[in-house]
Amino acid sequence: MTHFIPHLLTFFARALFIFEGTIDVQKLAGKELTVPAKLQAEVRAMTARVREDMAEKMPTTTLPYQQLLQTAERGERVRILRRVVLEEKRRLVAKKSLRSLFS
Repeated sequence: MTHFIPHLLTFFARALFIFEGTIDVQKLAGKELTVPAKLQAEVRAMTARVREDMAEKMPTTTLPYQQLLQTAERGERVRILRRVVLEEKRRLVAKKSLRSLFS
């Protein structure tokens, strides 16, 4: 995911006329920046991966904790917490399996 960051930083450094840590504002006046298509595609792909990852985690990150707070019985809180731990373990095992397939 981070392999394109140096390219993106180089692009912005050149496009914004950054020299020795400062931006030459005079050279920016009236300029319109266009990010190269390849960098745009990589940023979009990275954004999609982050959104997908967050969408997967949403049900397991908010609802169980809300239930924990609202449940009065200790046994029910233990069951909820156990379910959260098991779901996270399954998610991590699946993620590890996928990584081993593609590496």
